[in-house]
Amino acid sequence: MNTNETVAVTVAEKEVQGYNDLGDSTALGSVVSRVFEGEKVERHFFISALEKDKEGNPKEFSLGPTTNRFEFVDHQEALFPLIDQGFQIKRMEMMKGGLKLWTMLTPPDAFQTEDPIVWDKDIWGRNNDLLEEAIIVTSSIGPGQGIHYYFGWFRLVCTNGLMSEVLGLGHAKFSHLHWGSDKVSSFIEENRINDRINPRMGNTTGLNRTIDIIDNLEGDLIPLPIQKTVRPLAKLPKWYREDLRDQMILRFEDKSQGDEVTAFDVLNMVTNPLSMHTDEERKSEARQLFKLERTTIPLCQLIAFSSLGVQ
Repeated sequence: MNTNETVAVTVAEKEVQGYNDLGDSTALGSVVSRVFEGEKVERHFFISALEKDKEGNPKEFSLGPTTNRFEFVDHQEALFPLIDQGFQIKRMEMMKGGLKLWTMLTPPDAFQTEDPIVWDKDIWGRNNDLLEEAIIVTSSIGPGQGIHYYFGWFRLVCTNGLMSEVLGLGHAKFSHLHWGSDKVSSFIEENRINDRINPRMGNTTGLNRTIDIIDNLEGDLIPLPIQKTVRPLAKLPKWYREDLRDQMILRFEDKSQGDEVTAFDVLNMVTNPLSMHTDEERKSEARQLFKLERTTIPLCQLIAFSSLGVQ
């Protein structure tokens, strides 16, 4: 280490606030900014109040240098617009002594619904069959870092608390420089689920017509307006298309004439084929089919198109 790194001529310190397991405000540490003799940059460090080094002193994490003063949004600030609206902290995980924080919050009037995805219950050993509206916030203190907000429907997929997003409704990322509580509030307002959960895709008549289209994917009878839509489906493995068709028929037979076909119906039709195969290689292949642009979106578009003009 050279001499000019050993003498700090200017030191600034700002406390980092967060929440403890009880939801109470607590100090997680502080960001110390130092200007060393002979340098034109500020070097920033996070001093943890929760973690000690080998000598028993507060552990120090380097955040890197900046040429300008580093202004940051701490974890409490990042969560406050949600707390202020009545969101409750459901789960929280701290990393690097409080430098990074993962938080799951639920709104006071959170919607809940039965989990429509059934193919992986045996795999995960799930004991919770509810989907819950929630927001996950990941915040990190440091230059170049930022705050992410993920809004959607989540479910518990493992007894160790692992959460999985089933239906994403919105994602916002803010740098520390451009973050604002009003921006977070607007994001929440624009992405609240309200009556948009499990939206109607079409009806059973449209589903039946879509089955006919699936049966003719390799023929030349596909209507011109939907040829581009069916192209991703035509590229699917034949075994998967056959399983998908069987799922569509089962869904059709379970409903009455004119019943709605919803987004959750489509999700089950797309994912259930995976539960029919014990071969690990085929399961691995099938997981790659569930990307929205490959299967779910084209299928939703087909059902909607085929339901046009049908009451």
